[in-house]
Amino acid sequence: MKLGFAEALTPIEKIVLKAVHAGVRTLGDLAAVLGLPQRMLVDIAQDLWRAKYLLVVRTRTGVRVSDEVAHAITTNSLDKLKSAEVVDTTRNLMVDKLTNEIRPVLGRDNPGQRRFAVPVENRLTRLGELTNTDLLVALELDLANEAKRNAEAAGSDTNDRQGFARNARVLSAHLAGNELASVGRRWLPVEVRPTVDPLDDALTVTVVDDQFSDAQRAAANEQLSRLISARPNDDFVRALRGQAPPGLVEALSLADGVARLRGQAEAAATIPAGQRRNWHFALADHARRLDTQLVELTEREVDATAVIGRDHTDVLLNAIRSARTQLVITAPWMSYTALAAVAPALRAALERGVDIFLLWGISHDQTVDGRVNGLLYDMVLRNTKSRSAGKLHVPGSDTQNKDEPISGSSRTHAKIVIIDDERAFVTSWNMLNKPDPSQEVGVLLAGIENGPCIPVRELLKWARSIVPDYRTSNQMLVTENDFALRRGLTRSRDFAGQPERQDTANGTRRHPQPSEPDDGEGQAAEIAARTWSKAWVEHANQIGAKLADRANADGLIVVDGTHRELLKRALRQARFRLAITSDQLSSQVVDDRFIGALRGALERGVEVAISYKRSHRNDSPVLFSAGGPVAAPPTRAESALAAVEAEFPEQFHLERVDLHAKVLVCDDLVVIGSFNFLSFEGFFNTGAAYRRQSEVSVQVTSPRFADEVAHQLGLTSPRPATAVAALPKSEGIYLTVQRILNEVEPTIAVAEHLTTAADPWTVLDHLAEDAERSLLRVAASACLLQEESGNGHAGPKRWARWLVEDLWSDGRFVEALLLRHLTREDELSPRLPVAVLAAARGTSAYPAALGNALSLLDAESDDTPRRRAIEVATLLVSAVEQVVFIGGKDAQDTLELLLSEIEGAASGEDDGIEPWKVLGETALQYAAESFGIALPVEAIKCDLSKMADSDDKDRAWDRLSTAFDRAEHTHFESTPSLRTHLYLFTNPKGHFTQLKDILTGRRSAALAQWLAEPKLGNLNALINAATATASPGDPLMHGTYLKRYVRLLESVIAEAEAVVARWNGPDDETGPDLETQRLLTAARPLAEVVMQKRPDLLAFIEQCTEPEARFLTSVVESFDELAVWAGGKETGD
Repeated sequence: MKLGFAEALTPIEKIVLKAVHAGVRTLGDLAAVLGLPQRMLVDIAQDLWRAKYLLVVRTRTGVRVSDEVAHAITTNSLDKLKSAEVVDTTRNLMVDKLTNEIRPVLGRDNPGQRRFAVPVENRLTRLGELTNTDLLVALELDLANEAKRNAEAAGSDTNDRQGFARNARVLSAHLAGNELASVGRRWLPVEVRPTVDPLDDALTVTVVDDQFSDAQRAAANEQLSRLISARPNDDFVRALRGQAPPGLVEALSLADGVARLRGQAEAAATIPAGQRRNWHFALADHARRLDTQLVELTEREVDATAVIGRDHTDVLLNAIRSARTQLVITAPWMSYTALAAVAPALRAALERGVDIFLLWGISHDQTVDGRVNGLLYDMVLRNTKSRSAGKLHVPGSDTQNKDEPISGSSRTHAKIVIIDDERAFVTSWNMLNKPDPSQEVGVLLAGIENGPCIPVRELLKWARSIVPDYRTSNQMLVTENDFALRRGLTRSRDFAGQPERQDTANGTRRHPQPSEPDDGEGQAAEIAARTWSKAWVEHANQIGAKLADRANADGLIVVDGTHRELLKRALRQARFRLAITSDQLSSQVVDDRFIGALRGALERGVEVAISYKRSHRNDSPVLFSAGGPVAAPPTRAESALAAVEAEFPEQFHLERVDLHAKVLVCDDLVVIGSFNFLSFEGFFNTGAAYRRQSEVSVQVTSPRFADEVAHQLGLTSPRPATAVAALPKSEGIYLTVQRILNEVEPTIAVAEHLTTAADPWTVLDHLAEDAERSLLRVAASACLLQEESGNGHAGPKRWARWLVEDLWSDGRFVEALLLRHLTREDELSPRLPVAVLAAARGTSAYPAALGNALSLLDAESDDTPRRRAIEVATLLVSAVEQVVFIGGKDAQDTLELLLSEIEGAASGEDDGIEPWKVLGETALQYAAESFGIALPVEAIKCDLSKMADSDDKDRAWDRLSTAFDRAEHTHFESTPSLRTHLYLFTNPKGHFTQLKDILTGRRSAALAQWLAEPKLGNLNALINAATATASPGDPLMHGTYLKRYVRLLESVIAEAEAVVARWNGPDDETGPDLETQRLLTAARPLAEVVMQKRPDLLAFIEQCTEPEARFLTSVVESFDELAVWAGGKETGD
């Protein structure tokens, strides 16, 4: 096969070639110019060099393009050159004999525990007959496994690799027919649950491996059931039975898998940071398996049509007439009358060039009678006259001699017509033996919109497997490629040039998975982790929504012993309806355990209908009397069912009717085919293998189809109403949010992500769940700037409001008013006059804005009392602020008017406005006493400063007193030293005696004068002079005593200097002028009210959720100095 990225030059190859042609010569320069990793450029350059597109220039240590490439660039024809990134390689494939699929070669060379090795030899699939589609799927799976192994070795996930990693695809491939040989046997592990069915003690093995899709599990279950039935005494079966507990296990359904993924995604938000990456990889693997299962389920969708009674004849004839290439008919018996009825249509099909296969016979020793043999011979003889005519294939008729009986029985009880590879008719009607189909029920299968139909191809594989001779089986067309070759559509198995395979099937699209989470522990990482969890929940909901939105039926082929398993499962799991029709009724099937399971279903409230035509011959022998045969008494099975009917007369409908149909209906599942559910045990484990007959049915899952068939079988109760929680419809919203939060600078990248989003407003709504306000501001602004991005959406209005409120919360009232005007949002809160008032605060327009806002008091409004109180408080505190800080007669009059309006509109309700009224009344009193003069703010600040300085000065004086006391009470052992000390600290002429008097009055000016004495500049001289005066003739203080004493005196002087440093001179001790003092006296009651009412005002604001709360807070905070001033006292030194 050929691996690459494209047939023609890839975009990256074109870019590199054009860059080299433009003059970029070295790989280092290419990496710098293109911004690509150098390792990647080395690989690309090597490929281009091997393709002779790049040439090495040795003299210049660089590269240049070849003449061919230069000409292609000049003529703008690079697209005509083939890609250089193409690799020819070979891959080995193998047949998985349990699921009957083609897989890449993988697995172990030995099975480990050989007693659990499955002894199966499945020959339904052959490598030589592989279709292009199957080959492509197997090769892409091999490539995906290889990429995953490489990613795990590199420590990253294939879905989360960052940078410039690319995945190659299969460009072309073909089977090497001459090299098809065994490369050995491999063993793959599969998780199963063996149990013993309490209904019949049968060993039941259920594949529960979540690596398998539903279709793969069904195929594996069928193979294991067939093996257990055929070889019950095999060591493998005995080993499984030894591990089997009683009871049954059900494999995880696709819906259960989606629910499990959703639960794991919800739990992801609580996973410790160090485990997030491993949890992410587990979620990714689980999601990929669910996606694959959903795609496979969608690929099995069919258009199923129920065929009831006499409609069978028309369906059969239309099927024969519409065949274009091949027609396969299986029938257990052939009679001359029935065959002659369709012979003209069969002859016409042969004349059109249709090959017909008649697979007949139910027993190994069966032969066709002479008249049928002659009719078939006549059809063959007439058909040989035309070279373009099709061929009639009847196993066992090789001699083409009408005198020799046909004896090639296919040993099948199935009644099937397969039209080409597009449609199939599965029924209970013996169409080649019994002309009257009035007692029958069948189903016609076709692909959706005439597309491929996988169940039909599976029927073709099964049909080829029952052909008794090898030569005839090889002539049957089975695969897509077989039919294409026959119709002349292609002559090669190579699929070069096919478009790249997409992850879609019948409209099923795989959604991208969330990115790998941040494994950090900071706040940003926690926010990103929550979004990562929500992105996975969203991804699970997307898969669940696709599953829930499926409206088409899905089909599955049921073979042999699987019928019995379906019957037991239906009895055990039916929720609201169960219908079983069978030609015969046998006590071998309807035994005590069957009756117990049936009674259990009825006790669950299930409506049940059982219809049969006759009792099995082993249960009801023919009795004779003197007058001839007499009616047999009810069999044991009939009596048991009659007793159940008497016990549940409203729910259970038992009917013996002239009906040959074989149908099982369980809720929304319908099985139609050849299997007699009530008379054939279906174990296929008795007698020699060549004596067994095969049974085939079709399982259709569809509420509509099940309703139609159930109604025909007598189930009339309406479908129960089930409340299904609607999954949220989302298209990767949280995925976009996660990408935004994962950016290094989210506020820079958010605009780009929102611009490319299909629904930016929904992304913004989800981003708001976890993102910080700073990021939301940028995101909301980016969305509002997109032209026509919000047509028909509530997002623009909501987020414009949010931005305005956000600006209000930041106190940016001017910007909020401007945005409100630009977005034409007039119905925002607060009302426009209040918004203008807030924006005008601090400007000369503030008083006029307040006067305009007073009109709100007269306007009619539907506001609640609380909302009205907030608005009144806003106006009132604004008026108080203007009276206090602006002053003037107009401000006083406005406040007085506002208070009178509030008093006149007062109600008995406690709306929290009282503290604001008290504040307003006190402010009005101040205005009256101050004659409209504004508050002396600078004087109050000066007073506050003095209060703060006074405390600081007191502490400095205290430290000076402590230092003085320590020096004054120091101890001396020498008499001259003691006399010197007493002279300095007690003698009126002593320098430190003067300091003691200053400390008593704490006089800063006197202290400054004391420090200005020159004697303090030389303490040694000061001490010596004191000794000479106090103790003349004695030695001076010296040595350690002198040093210690000097340090004590220096500490006193240092503290004195600290006190003086806090003294502002003579002005520090003078108070304000008389006018200012008068204003301060008038302001004192206002300040005390502010201090007392401040807690009530803040409590009112704290309960306020409206935008006005920020404005109220900012105004109340402007009164903080008043409250502090009221809590102190006037000081002066």
